[in-house]
Amino acid sequence: TYRGSQDCPELDGVRTVTETLESYKATGSFRPDLWLLARQRDNWVGCVLLANCPAECSCELQYMGVVPHARGQQIGRILCERALTDARRVGASKLILSVDSRNRPAINHYRTMGFIETERRRVYILKLRPTGSA
Repeated sequence: TYRGSQDCPELDGVRTVTETLESYKATGSFRPDLWLLARQRDNWVGCVLLANCPAECSCELQYMGVVPHARGQQIGRILCERALTDARRVGASKLILSVDSRNRPAINHYRTMGFIETERRRVYILKLRPTGSA
């Protein structure tokens, strides 16, 4: 689902998939029932990962992605609707997400789902070479 993503492409390869998933698990209160893999016929086509933050009465949509060949088929909408349903199910009063300001398709998608922008942040990254490498 990262292939061809317009969401923070500079972060691609900074962490391994395992490291990324572990960081998602460490946010809020990890609940595997809030992670969903989507299939279309016999093919995996997308996923949505939510973090439950009961102290804030919220959920965070940490990641949602659709594989390139399945984009444009409303799978993202279905995943987002499921995220909203699951957030309500666990008692959240809001669903929070972050999206790269350059990712117009995602921004438009979230706006059509009723999300509103509340703030903007700058994210900085410096990729470091391991000590001793040339």
